[in-house]
Amino acid sequence: MRRLVLLLSAVATCIALSSFPAAAGDKEDCDRLRGVMQHRKLTTKQVIDACTREIKSASSTVYVVIFAYNTRGMMYLYYAKNLDQAFADFGAAIKAMPASPNSEEREEVSFAYSNRGLVQQRRGDLKRALAEYDLAVNVDPTRYWAPYGERAAVRTKLGDIDGAISDLNVELRKRPDYAFNYYHRADAYERKGDIDAARADFQTLLDIIEQKESRKESVTLPDGVDKSKVQQRLAALKAEERAAPSPPVQAAVAALAVPLPAAPVANPGRRVALVIGNSAYTAVAALPNPKRDAQAVASGLRNVGFKIVMVENDATRDRLIAALRAFEDEAEKADWAVIYYAGHGIEMGGVNYLVPVDARLKSDRDVQDEAVPLDRALSAAGGAKKLRLVVLDACRDNPFVAQMRRTVASRSIGRGLASIEPEGGTLVAYAAKHGQTALDGDGANSPFVSAFIKYLTTPNLEITKLFRLVRDDVMDATAGRQEPFTYGSLPGREDFFFVQK
Repeated sequence: MRRLVLLLSAVATCIALSSFPAAAGDKEDCDRLRGVMQHRKLTTKQVIDACTREIKSASSTVYVVIFAYNTRGMMYLYYAKNLDQAFADFGAAIKAMPASPNSEEREEVSFAYSNRGLVQQRRGDLKRALAEYDLAVNVDPTRYWAPYGERAAVRTKLGDIDGAISDLNVELRKRPDYAFNYYHRADAYERKGDIDAARADFQTLLDIIEQKESRKESVTLPDGVDKSKVQQRLAALKAEERAAPSPPVQAAVAALAVPLPAAPVANPGRRVALVIGNSAYTAVAALPNPKRDAQAVASGLRNVGFKIVMVENDATRDRLIAALRAFEDEAEKADWAVIYYAGHGIEMGGVNYLVPVDARLKSDRDVQDEAVPLDRALSAAGGAKKLRLVVLDACRDNPFVAQMRRTVASRSIGRGLASIEPEGGTLVAYAAKHGQTALDGDGANSPFVSAFIKYLTTPNLEITKLFRLVRDDVMDATAGRQEPFTYGSLPGREDFFFVQK
C-alpha cells in the first residue's frame, strides 16, 4: 500500500489526480476531480498549498515529495492553466528520483514524464511530447496506461499509424477490457485501410459497452464518443463490406488488368543514419572493435549516398538518449532511417537493452535505470516514410551478466538478445540470432561488420538478400558458431537497394 502523508483534507483529491489514467481524456479527468473537490469543499489553492507543505516538510519521504510535485503540477495543468509551472513541477518530480528507485517511485516518475508530454501537447509541440512519452516508457516499461496510450495518440497525429497500433497493443495486452483503447485502435486500423481489423475492434468495443451496462458499470470512452457513435461506425464498416465486389466480380476485374512487372525504384529518396560504437566501457573491459566497426559502417553508408550519417562513439546513457532524440527529427524527414549499434546489449525479462559505456549494472534492477531499451531506437527511426532498419552488433558475450546481483529470483537475464516482432516496414538485423552471442573478432572489424560492408556497396542487391549473404559469410567465418538473424518484414511492392545501377 502506498503510504500517503499529505494532509487529510487533500488526500482524496491527490489520489484522484495521481491515479486516473491520462488516456481517459482531459474532460473526464477534470469532471471526476471537480466532483471530489466539490464533495470535500477544497479549492485549487488548498490542494496546491497542501502539496507545497509536503514538498517542504523534512519528514516527507522521497516518494511523497515526488507524488506531491506530480499532484501540484496537475493542479496547475488542469485548473490553474499554468503550463510553465506545471512543467516545472513535473521536472522537479523527475529530479527527485533517487539513484536506485523502488517500484512506486519509478512509477511516479514515469507518470511525471507522461505529464510533461501532456504539457508539450498543450503547447502544440508533438515531437517533444513524443520524446517525453518515450522517456516515460524507458523509466518504467511496465506502466501501461499513461505513456503508451498518450504516445499512441501523438503518433496517430504525426501519421505513424503502425506505431500507434503497436502502443495500443501493449495497453490492451495488459487491460483487455479497456474500451477507450479499442476505439482508438479501431480508428487507427480504419485509417490504415485494414477494415477487417477495424470492424473486429468496434464489435469488441460494443460487446464491452453492453457487458458493462448490464453490470451497471461505467465505461471509459474518448470525448464525444458514446454507444450510438460506436454502433454507427460499426454499421458503416459492415455496409462497406457488403458494397465490396463479390469474389467472381473481383476475379473478372483481375482478369482484365494488365500485369506490370515489379520494377526497382532508381531513386531511393532521402536516407539518413545514426551510427553508434561503444568500446570504452568504464565498469568492464573495453571492447576493441565497436568504434572501428562504427567508423567502417559510417564510411560505407556515406559512400552509398546517405544524406546524413550521425556518429556517436562511447556514448553515455545521456548522450545516447540525446543522439536518438536528435536522430528522430532527421528520420521524420527521410525515406530511409538506419541505426547501427555496436557494443554491449542485454536482455532482461524479454526486453532488449543497449548498454551505454557508463553503465555499471551491479544488480538486475539497475538495467532499467542505466541501459536504453531497444524500443527507444526503433521509435527514433519510426518516422521514416519507407524503410526503418536497425542493425545490432550487440550480442557479444556480456561480462555484466556474470557480475550482476539478482534481486528478483524469477527475473530472467538471457544470453544474447531476445527475439522481437517489429512493426511492418521495419527490419531489425542481429549480428547473432536470439539467445546466441556474437564474436568481436580478431581482425580490424567484427565478422558481422566485415560481411556487412562487403555487400553494402554491391549494386542491385536487394536488402533482404544482402542480409542472407551476410549470414552465410558469418556462418563460414565462425564455423557455424554465430548465425546472424533478421526480424521484421518489408512491403512487397517496392525493392530496397543500398546501391542501384
